[in-house]
Amino acid sequence: MRDAPWSQMASSDRVAGIRKGQAMFEYGVDTIVFIGIEGLGFVLLVASFLAGNLFDFFQSDLDAGGGHAADAGSLVNTQGVLGLMTGFGATGWVLTGYFGINPMVAALLGLVGGLLVMVPATMLYNGLQKQSGGSSYSEADVIGMTALVSLAILANGMGRIQFTKGGTLNSGAARSSNGVPIRQVEQVRVEQTVGGVFLVREITEQPPAAAPRGI
Repeated sequence: MRDAPWSQMASSDRVAGIRKGQAMFEYGVDTIVFIGIEGLGFVLLVASFLAGNLFDFFQSDLDAGGGHAADAGSLVNTQGVLGLMTGFGATGWVLTGYFGINPMVAALLGLVGGLLVMVPATMLYNGLQKQSGGSSYSEADVIGMTALVSLAILANGMGRIQFTKGGTLNSGAARSSNGVPIRQVEQVRVEQTVGGVFLVREITEQPPAAAPRGI
């Protein structure tokens, strides 16, 4: 029996390789979902570090919703949640797409993988915040200071202010203390802080007139 021609053997190897490659990319719906979660989380995570102020704005808005939420800000922040999302999706993708593990089991293990990404992402963000001078003052030290509105403050929404403390330019999320909208570049005075958000009042605003006393 003669051996098969070399060209036929090479052709068979190529076909087997193509089929193997196709099988690797024939993912199920569960794997595709994990890929989507990982991809979205990774893109947003990178964007959050490149555009930190924008994501800090949303984080402060969430913190303002509860009195104790801001106390955990150093442990749970936007970057940490996105890191959890990225690690969860990536772990589920590998386990279901390459090892054929049950999606429910992969989801549970994905939480572990998410935590492994969440912790360093949070630590990296907190480290960058410290280097930027954000921790060079306490919130109580800012009360009574004059600041500049860098992002317009809506009547019942959030904005941002900038102020100089210790020779460093700082910024933070802010709300109008009396619900009056404040335009960008207006000067304001910080009255108090609630959940990491500065409550400010426009300096040019006149105090309300006292009600006339009855005769």
